[in-house]
Amino acid sequence: MTLQRWEYLILKSKMNYGTTKYYINDQMQPTLKDGSLPQIVNQLGGQGWELVGVNADEGALAYIFKRPTDQAPKVPKPKPAA
Repeated sequence: MTLQRWEYLILKSKMNYGTTKYYINDQMQPTLKDGSLPQIVNQLGGQGWELVGVNADEGALAYIFKRPTDQAPKVPKPKPAA
């Protein structure tokens, strides 16, 4: 039996002085500035991403997406306690 593997993407939208900025996995996306949220979500859906959750955090909305992958997850190694 093989387990289904997933990869995740976090799209954040922040409004500031009438401007909407978008971040994907904490990287600002200048080309998406003031973009239409439905268009952005549809683009992600067209790339196989499925919206699975929404979270309000620090004045921003975070949209959580997932899609199947066949690659092993890249999990950071824990740092030793100081």
